[in-house]
Amino acid sequence: MSPQSITQTGPAQYPQATSSPGAETSGPSTTAAQQSTMPAVNAAPHTYREKLEAGDEHWSWKIAFRVILIVVGLIGIGCAASIVAGARTGSNYVLDYEDADDFNITWTLITFSVTIIWSAICILVLLLRRPPAPVHPGAQVGIDLVLWLAYVATALWATVAVINAMSWGTDGWIGDYSSYGHYTYDSGNGTWVWTASDYATRYGNGRNCDDSMSSFSSCAEQDAYVNSLWKSKPSRVDRLMTATVCQFIGLVLHFALFVWACVDTHRRNRRKTAAAAERLALEIVSKMVDSGTVVRSQDVSYGLAEPQPTVARTARYA
Repeated sequence: MSPQSITQTGPAQYPQATSSPGAETSGPSTTAAQQSTMPAVNAAPHTYREKLEAGDEHWSWKIAFRVILIVVGLIGIGCAASIVAGARTGSNYVLDYEDADDFNITWTLITFSVTIIWSAICILVLLLRRPPAPVHPGAQVGIDLVLWLAYVATALWATVAVINAMSWGTDGWIGDYSSYGHYTYDSGNGTWVWTASDYATRYGNGRNCDDSMSSFSSCAEQDAYVNSLWKSKPSRVDRLMTATVCQFIGLVLHFALFVWACVDTHRRNRRKTAAAAERLALEIVSKMVDSGTVVRSQDVSYGLAEPQPTVARTARYA
C-alpha cells in the first residue's frame, strides 16, 4: 500500500479516561481535603502563650530577668535600709566608719528602687497589653542604659562601704583626727573606751557628746552605741556584702537587657525599612498597571498558563 498523507487541521484526538459521575465529584473533594490538611501560613495565634511569643519571641527570658531584678532589688533595699535606719551621728567625728558607711550605701537605695519600678512596668505592659506587646525597645535601650551606668557608680560606693566596714576597728582605735581624743580597744574586757588626747588633757577640754551635731543625749549613750556597733560588725558586714552583690547582679542584668534591646531596636528598624520598600514597590507596579505599561494577568493568582493555539499536525502511515 502506498503511503497516504493525512492532514489534521484540529487538535489531535487522544483517548480520554472515562469516569463515573461519582468519580467526577471525587476530584475536587480530594483537593479540598488535601488543602484543609495543609498547615496554615502565618496563622493567627490562639493561645495566650502563642500571643506572647508573637509579641516577643524571647518574652520568657526577659520576664525572668525582670523578675530576678525585682527580687534582687527587694533584697538589696532590705539590707541597705537596715544599715541606714540604724545609723546615728556622733560628736567629735568619732564615728568615721559609721558615717562613711551610711553615706556610701544610701545611694544604692536609688538604683534598687528604680530597678523595681522599671522592671514591674516592663512585665505589666507585656502581660496586660492586648495583643501582648513589650515596651518599645527604644525606651528599653534608654532606661536600661541609664540604669546599668548608674549601677557602676552605686556598686562602687557599696564596695567602699564594705571595705570600710571590714577594716573598722582593726587597727585598735576608732575615730577621725580630733583634739578631744578617740576610742581605743580594751582587750581586757573586750570593749571600746574613750581615750582623751594630750591636748584635751592638758587644757582640760572634755568632750561634748550632746552638741547640735550629735544624735546622742550623753557620752554614756554614745559609748554604748559604739560597743553595740562593734558587736554587730559581722552582721553589718554581711548585710553590706549582700547589698553589694545585689548591686553587681543588677549591673550585669541591666547591661544584658540593654544589649538585647539594642538588637530588638535594630530588627524593628530593619522590618520597618523592608515594609516601606515593599509598599513603594507595590505603588510603582500599580501605577505601571494603571498606565498600561504592564498588563495584569487574569490567571496569575492560580498559576494557570495562557491557552496555546492549535497547530496542524501531519501523520504518515505506511
